Amino acid sequence: MQSISTGDVPFRQRMAYLHDFVSSRIAGLRFEPRDVASFDYFLAARRIENGIVVSSTRYSAVKGARRPDMLADGRGNYVLSIHDTDYELAIDGRQWSVGAGDVVLIDESSPYEFRLPGTGSLILALDRKRLEDLAPRIASKPAWHFERASPMAPLVSGYADLLRGLPESAPTAVASEHMYRLVGELVGTQGDVERPRGGLSRARLELIKADIDRRLSDPDLDLETLARRHGVTPRYVQLLFSGEGTSFSDHVREKRLERAWFDLRDETRLDASIATIAFEAGFGDLSSFNRAFRKRYGATPRDVRADAMRRTDR
Repeated sequence: MQSISTGDVPFRQRMAYLHDFVSSRIAGLRFEPRDVASFDYFLAARRIENGIVVSSTRYSAVKGARRPDMLADGRGNYVLSIHDTDYELAIDGRQWSVGAGDVVLIDESSPYEFRLPGTGSLILALDRKRLEDLAPRIASKPAWHFERASPMAPLVSGYADLLRGLPESAPTAVASEHMYRLVGELVGTQGDVERPRGGLSRARLELIKADIDRRLSDPDLDLETLARRHGVTPRYVQLLFSGEGTSFSDHVREKRLERAWFDLRDETRLDASIATIAFEAGFGDLSSFNRAFRKRYGATPRDVRADAMRRTDR
């Protein structure tokens, strides 16, 4: 991940460094701060497989533009953006009011401009050919705007955020291909959310699994709440897990048992009681935890803890 901020460069060169960083990694743009003296920015960008650049940005109030005279640079990919505040966008003679969390997809071969208040954003630069192969109609207009409440937008936003959070060492070929398929689905059709399909269903399942991992310690984690948060039905979530030969409840139990197993063997947590570790892993009942643990690992939590303590004493 490469990054730049106003604190990294001399005041007089802040705009030059900003323009160079953005144009070489994300998009060909020029910026005009509302207040030059107080203008502040932070950008981080990472190139992953299949031609995607994932970037996080933060600006104080600024106007940005890709002017007609800049099109000679030959850039023609697509830029997907999700901002955390409302802003104004002008492209192809149209003025758009874009809401916080909306997904906007812009063709870089078209001029456009935008006005941002102080904002943070998630930006993806996407390969033109890959997107047009998946969704030919994307080329029919210079920009696409999907409100955050539209059926596919939360999935696209969530998966883009998942890409942003991938460790530097993580392979990205499959995840980046899923991203293209999701954007293609977003543009091509809203589809039938009750019928899992190929790359779309795999990408949504990855997103749901990541959400489960973040919420494992919550004993109230349940299928209905999870489905509602992802804008799908409980039946759809169950269909996704059944495609992997498991179920929502079995997956959650397995992940919680894994967490407890590692915590019981963690040398830094030998003072934590077995009950504490069970509850932190999301189990609400100690006896059911003990039964599930023994069935899964062929040993009791106490056996695993004792083995960890013996290893520490060596």
